Amino acid sequence: MKSNLIAYALDFVSFLIQKTKQKDKIKNIILFGSVARDDASKTSDVDIFIDVINESKIEQELDRTLSEFLDSTKYKNYWKALGIENEIKLSIGNLNKWKELKPSIIANGILLYGKFKPEIKEGEHKVFFIWENIKPNSKRVLLNKQLFGYKQKQNSYDGLLQKYEGKRLGKGCIIVPLEYSKIFHNFFKKYKATVKIKKVLEY
Repeated sequence: MKSNLIAYALDFVSFLIQKTKQKDKIKNIILFGSVARDDASKTSDVDIFIDVINESKIEQELDRTLSEFLDSTKYKNYWKALGIENEIKLSIGNLNKWKELKPSIIANGILLYGKFKPEIKEGEHKVFFIWENIKPNSKRVLLNKQLFGYKQKQNSYDGLLQKYEGKRLGKGCIIVPLEYSKIFHNFFKKYKATVKIKKVLEY
């Protein structure tokens, strides 16, 4: 399924590049979301981020091009015949301004169009979360249970840290993969806990 959906996304991007009159405004086209992470279902959306110089001057054209692709002979006679009718969802803008989405794209995105950028450094992007004592005590206990897991009689229950490949480094310090950082950020926001967040490259 994944390879078919990537080919489907590439076919649309090829169609777009042929049709657009503003190719010079497109910096990169990136596949992200469940298809890029390899956990897409049969009905998953195909999420594509189009990193542009000025979205206000190109957004309407790109949306129109998507409509033309869905009305094309190739789509109707090939992709629909294969049973692939997954909705293509476009996000258009300057990637640096999409602060919530950017970490996920950096971690899992697949470049469909753009200039090759060699990796200067090797390593994994990680995020530190550092916090002080949580008060009142009842809130601290509940937060710790959900974050670190707990044991009850003979049973063990995983917390967010185990589920999302994080590590506990101290009493009030954890490190998690960049792609899961939003989950932990939202978790601390839910408890109204003040945390310091630091992004690092782990070798």
